[in-house]
Amino acid sequence: MLPKRTTRPSHPLPAPPGTAPIVPEGPPLQPAGQRGPRPATAHEVEQAIRTLQAFYEAGRQSLEEYPGRMPYGKMKEQARKYRLHAEMLGKARVLAHPPAGYTPAQMAALYGLIRNHGFWHGRPVGPSHVIRFLTIHGQRQRAAFQRDAIVGKWSRKRLDAELAARFGRRREAFRKSPAPATPADALYEILRLSERWLRYCRMLRDTRRRKRDVTPVWPALSPAMRATLERVEGEVDALQATLVQTLSRARHGS
Repeated sequence: MLPKRTTRPSHPLPAPPGTAPIVPEGPPLQPAGQRGPRPATAHEVEQAIRTLQAFYEAGRQSLEEYPGRMPYGKMKEQARKYRLHAEMLGKARVLAHPPAGYTPAQMAALYGLIRNHGFWHGRPVGPSHVIRFLTIHGQRQRAAFQRDAIVGKWSRKRLDAELAARFGRRREAFRKSPAPATPADALYEILRLSERWLRYCRMLRDTRRRKRDVTPVWPALSPAMRATLERVEGEVDALQATLVQTLSRARHGS
């Protein structure tokens, strides 16, 4: 089961019940005289840890309710409950399911690293980073790598580059999509994948809401590539419309 990119709530999620208060400690976040992005404040460090705690707790509670494969339709229902996208809830379930995921003790060690070393402003350590750590098989390797990443205050680009350099092609950390049990299951999965494809194509073409330091990709593509993508996008759009009509008729028994 795969989400998203990482989607963060617009406000910090509450820490799970019974969690000890987080008190920033350890050495200063940035040595005196060092130039670069400002260090994170104590409040930002605490907020990052609380977000991770809530993400992990969502996965743990979901696994308690549905230890095995979650029934169709329940993922979106639970995702709304935990204020996550369904795809991100699937990743939270993997995170909270050792040995592939993290034990509570391993998460506590991760929180300690973040408290002691903080992060540079702009890219706090969050679910998207931990999801990348999950692609490393072997708990010792993973613990050493995440320490290097957090102490070294790597950006996500640096983190991805180090993963590729140290481990080669990143292995899949999440379960593959199960084979559909019914034709309807297959159609719903195709519908989900088609929607992801269409969203991605629209994002590529949208050059209006780009960050100032990001160069729009669409104009840099060759005319032949843009024409091919537009043609495929039209075909996927037509496929999606057919899927919606077919599934709607099936629901109403017509």
